[in-house]
Amino acid sequence: MKFTPLAPKKSLNKAFLRQRPTRQEIDTFKQNLIRLLGKIDEIEREENQKNHVRDFLRDT
Repeated sequence: MKFTPLAPKKSLNKAFLRQRPTRQEIDTFKQNLIRLLGKIDEIEREENQKNHVRDFLRDT
């Protein structure tokens, strides 16, 4: 199988391209990403890391 990277404009539905995030949404994403990166530990098991990612997506 050959991997062909696509630009977001080609891979996303046109309706999603029209939506613009607000400054508050961007700030919330940044804060949650920083919190996620602080929680991740390379020694932890995959299951525990998966919970951190789940919490990040839920809160974001």
